[in-house]
Amino acid sequence: MYIGITLTYPLMTNNYGFLVVLMKKDIYGEKYMSDNIICRMEHVTVKEQQNIGLHDVSLHITENHLTALISEDGSAGEVLKVIAGLQKIQSGKADYPGLKSVWMKKGVHPAEENTQSGKIAYSRLKAVTRTGKEPDVEKETKPFLKPIQYVPDDIVRYSGLTVEAFLQGVAGGSQELINEAVRLLSLFNIDVRDLLLEMTIEQNRLVSVIQAMMAKPALLLLNRPYDMLTERTFKVLLKEVVALYAQGGTVVLAAEHYDDVVLPAHDYIFLKEGKVIGRFAKNQLPVPAKVVTLWGGSISPMLSEKMTMLTRRKGYCRFLYEEQNMKELALRLSITGCKNFNIEELTMEEMLFKDYERWIL
Repeated sequence: MYIGITLTYPLMTNNYGFLVVLMKKDIYGEKYMSDNIICRMEHVTVKEQQNIGLHDVSLHITENHLTALISEDGSAGEVLKVIAGLQKIQSGKADYPGLKSVWMKKGVHPAEENTQSGKIAYSRLKAVTRTGKEPDVEKETKPFLKPIQYVPDDIVRYSGLTVEAFLQGVAGGSQELINEAVRLLSLFNIDVRDLLLEMTIEQNRLVSVIQAMMAKPALLLLNRPYDMLTERTFKVLLKEVVALYAQGGTVVLAAEHYDDVVLPAHDYIFLKEGKVIGRFAKNQLPVPAKVVTLWGGSISPMLSEKMTMLTRRKGYCRFLYEEQNMKELALRLSITGCKNFNIEELTMEEMLFKDYERWIL
């Protein structure tokens, strides 16, 4: 059971603020003008027993971006595992092209230049557990050393261990990490003396996030961070995520639905059945169509080029209507002569996947 993995790389960050970087072509049809790509997956296929976890997935993660991976079937979580180096790849490759030049410039051994994902990367937690001290490379490259942190959709499952003992072990004697952990624990009102498996589920879930965020990672991978948290607590957590981003960090968030993302992301990647269905910058997201239901009247005032009929029978019809001007839509509905009408909206997923099943009655 994963409780969070620290993969440590020498990495320099930059600052874009909240500006969305413009796009051009990449390996699967879209590329960014920025060359600061932290992670890249090319035609990756992952098999889970008899099922395909991921099928021919190609994507990249841009530095100092917030990227949302969205899928209802767990495909987004599989992508996070590949990025973290925790998932075996059957074909294709995953690497960190944006880090290689930094490794070479900062004197890291050239043999490590071809590190795939995190398989032979420096692991702070493992090194501390094995040697009782930080990896030597940190002394040489400390100003540029930033970890990659992965937070699974799970709690910390160590029995007989207090919050304090767990986080001190992760910190490995680093006072800077300990100070940040204390700040976050205080923010969420968590007692360091509590045993991990005797806390509330929400508090334990927060500890799993804190152990990742206290390192102020260059790349933070969050799988369904809203799960097990109240809405109020999740809002507080999001403020910390935004603060990390504002300091130059990169965040990849996996969610089940578009509405779960909450934060305005730079990039939205939608997956279904292990395949990338679409990738959009924030200003390129499709606008979901309205779902209009009419009782009685005539649809003749509605513009046919904006309509997609879903259900029609005597005295009743339901159709999709692509109109964002609500005054215009209301005006046309008012002259249909209907007895009553109702206006709803497709979800982003229904729009992208053309899944209208729940609206057809």
